[in-house]
Amino acid sequence: TINQTDLSFFAGAKVLSTQLSGTYTRSSYDKAIAAASILAVPKVENITGLNNVIQGFPESSWNFGLAWPSLPMVSPFLSYTKTTFKLSQKTSKAYMAGVTVDLSMVAVNAVYELYNNGSTKDGFYSLGAGLRF
Repeated sequence: TINQTDLSFFAGAKVLSTQLSGTYTRSSYDKAIAAASILAVPKVENITGLNNVIQGFPESSWNFGLAWPSLPMVSPFLSYTKTTFKLSQKTSKAYMAGVTVDLSMVAVNAVYELYNNGSTKDGFYSLGAGLRF
């Protein structure tokens, strides 16, 4: 088993009605990563800023976000994520655009994400809702 430790730094600011955020994550492993490791230990990862999960051994990840929560009921947002990996896996980039609709006790979230793994581009749609207490 290969254990992974992530160290993350976050910064955020609000400028007028725009929220800016950034997260940097650096991953380290308790064992050396060899090419055979990826076959022996499939690693499925959740990366900050991505809706979808990826397979690989991340080395570092940057996420930048913009949000406009001050609009009535509707809060649009944008996000960009860049992830580098161990071994020879290509750098990935993801672009996300979405909106959160605040219906008092219910929040509805709709997102489109374009994920580029360095070889192919895939689009993902997601729709979610949550109860607020």
